[in-house]
Amino acid sequence: MYKRILELLEKNKVIYCKQFGFRAKHSTDHAILSIIDLIQHAIDCQEFFCGIFLDFSKAFDTVNHRHHNILTEKLDYYGIRGVTKDWFTSYLTNRYQYVSLGQTVFELQPVSCGVPQGSVLGSLLFLMYIIDFSNCSEILDFLTICR
Repeated sequence: MYKRILELLEKNKVIYCKQFGFRAKHSTDHAILSIIDLIQHAIDCQEFFCGIFLDFSKAFDTVNHRHHNILTEKLDYYGIRGVTKDWFTSYLTNRYQYVSLGQTVFELQPVSCGVPQGSVLGSLLFLMYIIDFSNCSEILDFLTICR
């Protein structure tokens, strides 16, 4: 499934060219070189350069798929419909978690946000969740590094 979805996104040129995380042949080294290139260009052209670095801690946990269905709407928008979309919706919903501490096991609680971590699909689903982040400005240049 991962391979098929990634091929669809790449074929339709949906993935932002400066998305360095979760992509083959794109690493943090490439991101650093890109930043250096932007700084050097600004110096050469006597322009200003400003970098803003955001750390989305626990970012995978913030993907909302229960209330507003942002992720499943994006799946639909990018051409993932029908049985495949239903499969992804099933994969994301009706999940539960519990905490155990020593001999004490706490009650199951529904998971309303987040993509399954440690799975191959988790990173791809997160990538789809942030895929249009670079479209929020026409004058800013975005580099996305996920780890």
